[in-house]
Amino acid sequence: TWERRSSGLPAWMGPMAIDPQNSNVVYAASGGAQGLLYKSTDAGLSWVTAGLSPQVIFRVVIDPTDPRVVYVARVDGVYR
Repeated sequence: TWERRSSGLPAWMGPMAIDPQNSNVVYAASGGAQGLLYKSTDAGLSWVTAGLSPQVIFRVVIDPTDPRVVYVARVDGVYR
């Protein structure tokens, strides 16, 4: 059964990434030109912004060997 886990997020969401070592940690990017990166540490029950300024986000990748490292590909470059 599917369960909605987007309370507190914008309606239009884009790329997501799930920590390969802890499935409670999820990153999700909102869509559009003013996209923000959000992080959840409770499997999507709650979300906080992850500190990047608004910009188009194309991809979010968590390093499989060190999940503390997250890469975000945006229209203006790649951030870590």
